Amino acid sequence: MTDLCPLFFCLRIFMHNSRMRLDETSQGEKRGVRFMTMPILEVRNLFFRYENQEENVLRDINIEVNQGEWTAIVGHNGSGKSTLARILNGLQLPTQGSVTVNGMVLSEDNLWDIRRQVGMVFQNPDNQFVGSTVEDDVAFGLENIGVPREEMVQRVEEGIDRVGMKSFLTQEPHQLSGGQKQRVAIAGVIALRPAIIILDEATSMLDPIGRKEVLETIEELRTEMGVTVLSITHDLEEAARADKIIVLNKGEVYAEGKPDDIFRLGEKLVKIGLDLPFTITLVNKLKALGISFETDPTTSERLIEELCKLQLKI
Repeated sequence: MTDLCPLFFCLRIFMHNSRMRLDETSQGEKRGVRFMTMPILEVRNLFFRYENQEENVLRDINIEVNQGEWTAIVGHNGSGKSTLARILNGLQLPTQGSVTVNGMVLSEDNLWDIRRQVGMVFQNPDNQFVGSTVEDDVAFGLENIGVPREEMVQRVEEGIDRVGMKSFLTQEPHQLSGGQKQRVAIAGVIALRPAIIILDEATSMLDPIGRKEVLETIEELRTEMGVTVLSITHDLEEAARADKIIVLNKGEVYAEGKPDDIFRLGEKLVKIGLDLPFTITLVNKLKALGISFETDPTTSERLIEELCKLQLKI
């Protein structure tokens, strides 16, 4: 019984914290958001090899993403996920196969059209801030594509307001936190009005507060504006927020499905270098102690429900 005491103490803390942040589970499911089923992104039989390399970094990738979906592409370092992100944004062209974005097949002839459809937020917020102030930074991309000044001012204001940075218009980069810088980067992307936003490890260098700010901002944009989101990450806690998870391993699609289905792979994910979310690890520990559940909870919300059922039975 003494072995169980620390575990149940942790459970009480988990249940308290989870009630306060249930928004960190799969938001699309919880809010009842409905999405169009029309694919906005299609990848067919994609292979990619860097110049002067013999082996393909990506092999026979087939992906379909519907409009308004949040899709997480996960994998350990070297799995090919960041290379795939660069191809989807037109920064690289496939060696073989095709990428179709909003009805346009990616080619050298339409790179700029593709890039207008796909906005990208990168890993390091300091590397993305190009303006001397928040306002200048958000306006930078619009100036590059020749948006008229009157429209530019409107888009800048809308973008900054959307990410909750209106009171920081004249702030300089060094005065912002990492999370605030990423929110400014997102404002710059949405000011361009892309159909798809790609987060390439966009939260990996942030503290928990900054990470929470960025993910909540993205979720609001998705539910309010219908933006399609692709998050490239190795963090399955972050991926749990998505509608769908695609697992890459050694340049190939290892698994694809809803978060519930992917997390049931359990140790198979660990073997390819991924860490299971805390909720899944906790459930496995409880099962090892002989505690059974009516269903296998894969999110904190469902685990709380199952624990409450157990408490009622005691």
